[in-house]
Amino acid sequence: MLSVEIAFIAIAFISLPNLFYRAEFNVPLLLFAAVCWQNYTSSTAYLLIISWALELYRLLTLLVYDDPHLDEQRKPLLLFSTIAAFLMKVRLGL
Repeated sequence: MLSVEIAFIAIAFISLPNLFYRAEFNVPLLLFAAVCWQNYTSSTAYLLIISWALELYRLLTLLVYDDPHLDEQRKPLLLFSTIAAFLMKVRLGL
C-alpha cells in the first residue's frame, strides 16, 4: 500500500493540468499536507476534508451550471483530472 504522503503527491500531480485554466488550490495544499503529515496528522486530515468539500463544490459548479465563463474549464482533460483528484481524495479518506 502506498503511503499517505505519496498519495498526496500523486493527487497534486493529477491536478497539475488545471493550473493552466484556473487558480488551483489542490497542488500547494496537497504538497503542504504531504510535508506535514507525519507531525500534524489531525490538522492535515482537516485540510483534506476542506479540500474535498471545495472540490465537490467545483465539480457541481462545472457540471450543473450553464455559465459560458466556465467553458474553458470544461475541457475533457480538465474534467477528468478534477474528477480523478476528487475520487482519489475520497478513497484516501476512507
